[in-house]
Amino acid sequence: MSSKRYDLRAFEKTPSALQFLSSAELGRSSSGLLQIKYRLLGPLEKLKIPMLESRPHFKERLWQTTCFEAFVSGANSSAYRELNFSPSKNWWAADFDSYRKGSKDKSASKLRPPEIVYEAVSKKEAVMAVRLSSEWTFEVRSGLEWGLCVILELLTGEKIHFALEHLKNEPDFHLRESFKTKT
Repeated sequence: MSSKRYDLRAFEKTPSALQFLSSAELGRSSSGLLQIKYRLLGPLEKLKIPMLESRPHFKERLWQTTCFEAFVSGANSSAYRELNFSPSKNWWAADFDSYRKGSKDKSASKLRPPEIVYEAVSKKEAVMAVRLSSEWTFEVRSGLEWGLCVILELLTGEKIHFALEHLKNEPDFHLRESFKTKT
């Protein structure tokens, strides 16, 4: 499987945010299996990490706490799919016709569950690996454009938003112009 690593940038410039670094690696196997591997460096003991669920399932509002996200679209398309993955192994996905319009998560709830592995490698490093079948990557199978993002929630309630690029004066992962990686 060939893959490429991307450094993600924190939107916030607070002392807490400066303690963390994040990156994402995106790759696809010859059989079409997609893997997104997120790496997080920093004082993990300061993070609110959702507990592993005994029966992971499709769940809304994962972004309200520590969550790993991806946005995918076909080239030159305004339609996109939002994917959310939790360390709890829960997931969520929705299709949008255009910027935050026409959200449809009912069809996405029928997708085959992703394989999610979250591991604290050390006190300062965690890895989240997500493996997806090709059905997760929208209707287009090649020439996809991606936005890769991470939301961290600190025990204090403070949030840190990581993305490839921040194009507004507030964190907004839905901006189609921020989908910068290609597969």
